Amino acid sequence: MNVNYVSRLLCSVLFLLITAPIFGQTQPAAVVNGETISMEEYLTRVQNLHVQDFINSTTPTATSGQIALDSLITMKLLLQYAIKTSLLPTDAEINADLANAMKQETVIKALEKKQYTEAQLKDDLRNQRAIYNVATINQRVTAEEVKDFYDRHPERFGSPEIWTIYVIQSTDNAKITQAHLELKSGKDFSQVAAKYSEDEKTRINGGLAGQLPATDPRLPEYMRTVLKGLKTGAVSDVVTVPNVTKPAWLIIKLSNRIPAKITPFDQIKPQVEKIALFEKAGGNAGAIKKVIELQKSSTIVINLPAYKDMYKLPQK
Repeated sequence: MNVNYVSRLLCSVLFLLITAPIFGQTQPAAVVNGETISMEEYLTRVQNLHVQDFINSTTPTATSGQIALDSLITMKLLLQYAIKTSLLPTDAEINADLANAMKQETVIKALEKKQYTEAQLKDDLRNQRAIYNVATINQRVTAEEVKDFYDRHPERFGSPEIWTIYVIQSTDNAKITQAHLELKSGKDFSQVAAKYSEDEKTRINGGLAGQLPATDPRLPEYMRTVLKGLKTGAVSDVVTVPNVTKPAWLIIKLSNRIPAKITPFDQIKPQVEKIALFEKAGGNAGAIKKVIELQKSSTIVINLPAYKDMYKLPQK
């Protein structure tokens, strides 16, 4: 995590330790058009922030407390907008979403570990459905757009290829060149890696870097490009590592490839259509844009002393 994110989080934790006993559970953190955001809701949101929340924040210096409060206020406004425009999801829709969620292994395990309650899950599903309804109102996608979306994002509708990767890494061009010559002569990759590789973690395992999905963000793009062009069991040419202060080179071996498993389009067409429509409508940002006018005419009262003047939210 970026040091800046950590310092902002620590400042907010200190603020919470000081203010929580003062406000207790009776004083709301904020009031949006007469509807309260409780201290419990606020504290829970702060505790569940992720690095991505800081990255997505439009205020670079915002603390975790400010980001949490802003997201709660925005969601409250969006639900109020959904009620005004008859876009609030019905109980039947939420229950259907809950039933589908309860079939997912990750959700089941999270509930078992008490990472959240079923009531919290239901609230989250309601919010997601409301965001979708608001973003996509008066939006349409054609059958061609839906199919094109599926074809361009196959990894989102199944599991990607799994690659077993071996590497030899060196900052000595002569050594990496010699290693490549020995591999071409038929020598075992693990033995050559043990002899020439400078990366201790992979060298002691015969060059094994691990087994990763082809879409794994930890995999550098230059390596992904090389691996895509290799046949199973093949070894790359010497690859120059880009964007490093000290020159370095790699030899990459694709030891095994587990094929991607993509769900056939006909089996998930409704789900693909829903995702394609939401993204065409601008996603979460598309929904938030539609509540800007409501925000301008809203009465928003923030009771947390440190944040009263930090939010430039329009008032009546």
